[in-house]
Amino acid sequence: MPVTVLPEPPKRTDPTNFAIRADAFLAALVTFSIEIQGVDSDLTNYKAFLPVTADGRVGVGGNPWTTAGLHLQRDLSDSAGSTTANGALLTSTIPSGTTVAARGFRSVMTTQATTFTVTSVAHFQVDPVAKGAGSTITNQYGFAVEATLTGGTNNFGFWSNIASAAGRWNYFAAGTAPNYFAGNVQFGSTTAITTRF
Repeated sequence: MPVTVLPEPPKRTDPTNFAIRADAFLAALVTFSIEIQGVDSDLTNYKAFLPVTADGRVGVGGNPWTTAGLHLQRDLSDSAGSTTANGALLTSTIPSGTTVAARGFRSVMTTQATTFTVTSVAHFQVDPVAKGAGSTITNQYGFAVEATLTGGTNNFGFWSNIASAAGRWNYFAAGTAPNYFAGNVQFGSTTAITTRF
């Protein structure tokens, strides 16, 4: 609920307008009080939908998780007959002053300055869908790039630039499932080839 701005209060340095401004100010306080109560009600509803803990953890549509800074908990919307739904959607315009890099999402983590070991750090992790009884999933993608990602001079479905050294891998497929590449596969050269390898 919007709150109406209070009129200029009365001032002892302006005795000529003191009474007029005092009457207007007192009258406006009635509306102000009602609107503030509405704001309090809005905040109560807002807190119920977007609870925030004292240490800054946020929950959207549900309570914050103890192990997450941001927790989204809401059924995907299928309103207006839409057959496509998104849990989180980013739609942004890159401003003309951004000439070096524009990133939709970026992960930058640091470790605490103390002696400890963390076994695994994943900047992006995907877990399987928990299917409800009777539901079927035809195709499930851990990471999907649309065929229309071609607007750049160079377009990379997946880009990795890790320099060679012990314990480093640009691409590591640890699973035993087969790997499929429909296009030509090149090794050690970016010159276009017409054969599979």
